[in-house]
Amino acid sequence: MGVTVAMLTVMTAACGLSDNSASGAAKVGNCEVDERTVGDAPLKGEVKGKITFQTTNLKKDFSGYFQPVIDAFEKQHPGTEIEWIDDPGDAEFTQKLVAKANACRLPDVVNINIETAMALTRSDFLLNFDKKVPDAGASFIPSIWKSVEIPGSEGHTVLPWYWAPEVLTYNTELAKKAGLDPAGPPTSVLDWLDQAAQVARKSGGKYHAMLANPRTVTLSHWNAMGAKALSSDGKSFVFADDPQVKQWLTKWKELYQSGAVPKDTLSSDEDPSIRFSEGKLVWGSPNPSFLRNVQQNSPKLYPKTDVAPYPFAGGATYDGQYITVPKTSKNPATAVAFARFLLNPENQTNWSKDPKVVVFPTTTDSLKDPFFTSPTNAPGAFGKARTVAAEAAVGAELDALKLKWTPVIGEKVNAEFQLAMKGDKSVDQALKAAQDAANTVLGQTK
Repeated sequence: MGVTVAMLTVMTAACGLSDNSASGAAKVGNCEVDERTVGDAPLKGEVKGKITFQTTNLKKDFSGYFQPVIDAFEKQHPGTEIEWIDDPGDAEFTQKLVAKANACRLPDVVNINIETAMALTRSDFLLNFDKKVPDAGASFIPSIWKSVEIPGSEGHTVLPWYWAPEVLTYNTELAKKAGLDPAGPPTSVLDWLDQAAQVARKSGGKYHAMLANPRTVTLSHWNAMGAKALSSDGKSFVFADDPQVKQWLTKWKELYQSGAVPKDTLSSDEDPSIRFSEGKLVWGSPNPSFLRNVQQNSPKLYPKTDVAPYPFAGGATYDGQYITVPKTSKNPATAVAFARFLLNPENQTNWSKDPKVVVFPTTTDSLKDPFFTSPTNAPGAFGKARTVAAEAAVGAELDALKLKWTPVIGEKVNAEFQLAMKGDKSVDQALKAAQDAANTVLGQTK
């Protein structure tokens, strides 16, 4: 850890974390906070004392990675102590953290998702890294760093952490049976859906192209098509007016009506990796980590599995986890120093190499490691997926649509899409109803 220690020493000095005294107290919500966490002045303070670090559903499987990182930080900074806690990350996650914020009980360093980040940012509970730690974004992939500024925050309130760029995975044997060229995977979403229709014509129902529920791919498909889903000012949804979206939903309806997708999966949340591993789907999950399951659980299928770049038109979409430091931290200097230590290139690269996880780093230097640039580091599709995803990661951005698209909006929109696919509504009717429902929810959350 010698290189990391040296880097941290330089970063800590650059952040001005050298003054041991807090200058008083201020208020955020009903909470008294250290004055150093508010205002425009860069954060100062000695790195010492105890902080609490909360992850989301990671402690059970990854103590072997995180505990050495914690130990290394404490060794570098004698007098510091990191208490590591873990939240299960259930459906109440955001609600619980907002409640903790209002009760002035947030952890000092906390792992959150984008929905929670938006909720806590709107309530002004999160540190503004641009003001408090001016060089905080220096090590991150520039496009990702630029895009993860929460609207209305006047600066970055979160640091991007682990994620998985999407890739196109497919069964080459089934592709050949369907008359597709395994060496010529689809280069656009609409081409992809056209190929799915061909699968239906050739398979006779013995296998399918993909599952029927479009819920999990809606945002990635729209982004890949370059569809206009938001108004120019970002205040309303306009996807019903985009001809590409209409064409997209029309093709999904045709796929469902023709039997190209299994009809029993229209309203289910079934994992596509199950049927893919059984040799019943041409295309598998876009998450590279699913290939490890194929490799381990379907050894005969794995050699027939190939990978291609996801057919992005608008560039790869960052959809990952974040680390933040709340303004309510009683020890903000140590909290910031640990957050940066956790996310530095060396530690991000090391975690990416953990055999129990398939994650990608958000630091530019990490993606230069041979682990990501050479497919020989893992056999077959898995190694190829890693290099393909790493290439896509370089220009990735958080899709602006993701900042507006709550789970409730997703459910209401998808319900209308299902009605269109079943023929209960026309495509135009379903799109209009979906857009109206989405804008109603959006208006309620402003």
